[in-house]
Amino acid sequence: MSTIPKTGNQVISNVGKVWKYSLGSFSDDKTKNYDNYVAIVRTIIFVSYLVTNCFIISGVVRHWNNVPNDDPKYKVIPAKEYGTEKGQRTFT
Repeated sequence: MSTIPKTGNQVISNVGKVWKYSLGSFSDDKTKNYDNYVAIVRTIIFVSYLVTNCFIISGVVRHWNNVPNDDPKYKVIPAKEYGTEKGQRTFT
């Protein structure tokens, strides 16, 4: 008995069926007519999660070992210059 489909349509049908059942169980006879719609909604949710995670990961990789800028947004004034015991942060 061969488990490999013979035509391209059978391959697409089997891949679609495996994808549909991998997204969640569809065992209710009352919702059998809506199984494809539920699979489409779950696929959209999955793709949106995947795209979001790719943007998060790309942002982390982009800023990995980020070299500080020469013009920081704030500078620390040493205590000797400011005249107190502790340094004071000022925003520029």
